[in-house]
Amino acid sequence: MKKKLFVIAGCIVCMMLLCLPGLSHAKRGLPDYVVEKSYGDNNTGASVLIAFATNYGSTYRIADVIAEVLSNEGFKVDLKFADNDTIDLSKYDSVILGSNIYIENWNEKAVAFLEKNKTELASKKVAYYCVCMVLGMDLGGKEKEYAENYIKKITTQFPEIVPKDAVVFAGALDYRILLPKDWIMLRLSFVQPGNWTDYAAAVSWAYDVSDKLK
Repeated sequence: MKKKLFVIAGCIVCMMLLCLPGLSHAKRGLPDYVVEKSYGDNNTGASVLIAFATNYGSTYRIADVIAEVLSNEGFKVDLKFADNDTIDLSKYDSVILGSNIYIENWNEKAVAFLEKNKTELASKKVAYYCVCMVLGMDLGGKEKEYAENYIKKITTQFPEIVPKDAVVFAGALDYRILLPKDWIMLRLSFVQPGNWTDYAAAVSWAYDVSDKLK
C-alpha cells in the first residue's frame, strides 16, 4: 500500500513538473527592477526610510509608489532592502516597513529587521504595510478580517513599537515568475493567478501617512 501511494505521489509530482512553464518563459524569483533608490535628495523635509522585504516584487512596487508621494510632499526618502546591514537608523526621522505575507507570516527579513532595531524603532515614528493575496480572494466576505490579522500579528510580536499607521494591500500572483517550490505549493492549493493590487489605495495611504510622519 505504501509503495502504491509513493508511486502515485511520484507521478503527481512528475506531472506537475512537466506542466511547470520553462525557466526561459520568464525570469523567476526577484525581478531585476527591485533595487534600492533615493527620492527627493534636494528636499528639505524630514528623512524617511522605507525598508522592504519582498519575494516577487509586489511589495517593492507599492514601496516605490509610497516613496514618490512622500518625496512630492517634501520628504527625503530612501528605499532599502530590510536586510541591508549598512542601514543607519539614526539618519532617519521616520521608518516605514513593508513586507509580503508568505505562508501566513511576514517575510522573515522584515521580522529580523524589527527584531534587530526594535529598541531604536520604539522611539521613532513608524508605519507598517504588508501585501497579501487574501484581499484578492473570495473568503466569504471575511477577506478584510483575515488581512487585518497580519497587522495584529506583527504588533503583538513587537509591542514596544507603536506604529502611527498600518495597512494591508492586496497583492498579485503570477505563476510565470514563481520559483518551483512556490509554484507547486500554490498549484496544489488551487490558488488562481491575478493582480489585485490597488495602486490608487497605495497613493491614498501614502498621503495619509505623510501627515502622521511630519
